Amino acid sequence: MLSRSKSTLWTVIITWLLALCFAGCSLLAEPPVPTPAPTQESQIEEEPVEAHPTPSDATLEPEGERPAPDRETLYVHFIDVGQGDCILIEAGCFTVLIDGGPRNSGQLVVDYLVKRGIREIDVLIATHPHADHIGGLIAVLESFPVKRIIDAGIPHTTVTFDDYLTLVETQVKAGCRYETPEDQTIELPGAAFLDILGPPGDLGSLNDNSVVCRLVFANTSFLFTGDVQQAAEESLLEREVPLTADVLKVGHHGSRTSTTPPFLDAVSPTYAVIPCGRDNRYGHPHDEVLERLERFGVTVYRNDQHGTIIFTSDGDTLYVQTCTE
Repeated sequence: MLSRSKSTLWTVIITWLLALCFAGCSLLAEPPVPTPAPTQESQIEEEPVEAHPTPSDATLEPEGERPAPDRETLYVHFIDVGQGDCILIEAGCFTVLIDGGPRNSGQLVVDYLVKRGIREIDVLIATHPHADHIGGLIAVLESFPVKRIIDAGIPHTTVTFDDYLTLVETQVKAGCRYETPEDQTIELPGAAFLDILGPPGDLGSLNDNSVVCRLVFANTSFLFTGDVQQAAEESLLEREVPLTADVLKVGHHGSRTSTTPPFLDAVSPTYAVIPCGRDNRYGHPHDEVLERLERFGVTVYRNDQHGTIIFTSDGDTLYVQTCTE
């Protein structure tokens, strides 16, 4: 009998296949999916994104055996993958990967994980199916066994999503647990835990249906928002879920559609990280968002200016390291 997680995955796949049949699409079709009229969301599927090099070896753990678990220290890496999101959380030997950047950053992400001594991924979270978030996960899923996948559970009609879903199925057949998001808490080693906060249901767009999660390690905290926009932010505020965080991963690469003043007020971050590519075609981050962050007294780090950004927490204090070329 299929496990609950596998049944959930097959329900998503079968529903999606039926929809594609009516649209004349095939799950593993080789030709590119017809491109709709240009919008910000559709353009990002085709955008050639520069993938930047991994930080120098001097800033990373050497290859080989992973260091012994350290329950006293938490690492959160905002990996520079150009115009896309990729976040690595390390708590002892427990590894969480949130998104993987665009497809051409996949090998960069794999190399980064290998340099950290990572041989398997405990939890992989795909916030939503846009290519700048799941594209790099294709190489990751090909290279590492994954114990648990949390996915928005919303299909997308792109070849990148087809390829990603095929590899998710392969991981599930190998014993990986697959879930769609629901309110839950994932325990990490030491005093750390990861709360899955949303989405609570279909909010009408792929961006607003991003998986949102909050990481807490003793007296320090992080909020990861995918590409949520105003509708999702309002939903989180209405549900009165815990949002306060020392570090905010700014939604939608610093687009003016996100990081509204009420949401920013509720999060009340000390630091903000904006994952965006150099000279990207969307003008991210938008001036309005930078002005809001400045008005709230938030210290801003950006992948396009600071490279990979690493926060280290001892449970009380945050230390920041930037790794430019």
